[in-house]
Parts: sequence; C-alpha cells; structure tokens
Amino acid sequence: MNHSSNLNPMFRQNQNTTSYSRPVPTVKKGTKRKTRKDKKKDIKIPLTANQERTFRRLAYERGMSCTSFAAFLVIKGMDYNLEFEEVNYYNASNTVHAKLSKEQHEQLFSYSLMWNYKSMRKTAHRILIGMLEFLSNEVKIK
Repeated sequence: MNHSSNLNPMFRQNQNTTSYSRPVPTVKKGTKRKTRKDKKKDIKIPLTANQERTFRRLAYERGMSCTSFAAFLVIKGMDYNLEFEEVNYYNASNTVHAKLSKEQHEQLFSYSLMWNYKSMRKTAHRILIGMLEFLSNEVKIK
C-alpha cells in the first residue's frame, strides 16, 4: 500500500499545502487601553473563623456567593446610615472579598474619613461586622 495515497492529510508524505498563519495584531506602543466604566474595586475583609462560619451560613441561606454577599452587606450598611460600633480589627488569614463600584468605593472613603481610618479595609470590616451582628441577632443596632 502506498502511504502517499492515505486519506488522512496528517499521514501524507508530501504536503503541498501552505500553512495558515494568523495575522498578528499590531499594538501601538505608548497607547493605553481604555478602562471599563463599570470596573469594580476589590476589598479583602478579614474575618475570624466564627465570623466566617456565620457569614458563609447567611450567604448560603440567601443563595448568594460570598463575594456578592459581602458587597451586598457593605452597600446596605452604608445605605441604611446605621451607627456601627468600633470593633477590633486585625489581619486574619480568613478573608472575604467585596467588589464595589466607583461610587460605592467613594462612599466607603467618606466613612473612613468620618471614622478617621486610614484603611479602606478597616472601614469595610467595621461595616461588615456590624451588618453580620445585625443579621445574626447577636447585637441589636439602635
């Protein structure tokens, strides 16, 4: 049997076909890409192991992911204008992410100015812990 008469083009001895190459897109140097208008800012909020269990349980009960639930709690906490008591803040290995829009991030910044915090994480932590306590009925906020 002659191998050059093989039907599969991969096994043909002489390949007279030309290879196809994709055109390489040209990128002008010095030009920056546009940023998305709806780009969100990510904030990592530290939680203790007990707080994380409570947080995950509440998120699961509402059918939300941890990230969307964290953002939801921070946003609602800012919208309700509740008085959140100061809580102990420390960096923990357990963190949750909250993705906020530019406007919500600016609103969080105004809270950090009001509370005289230099850290946006600390500000978001105070709001998130206050909302967790509110939702889990551990402490009732006036």
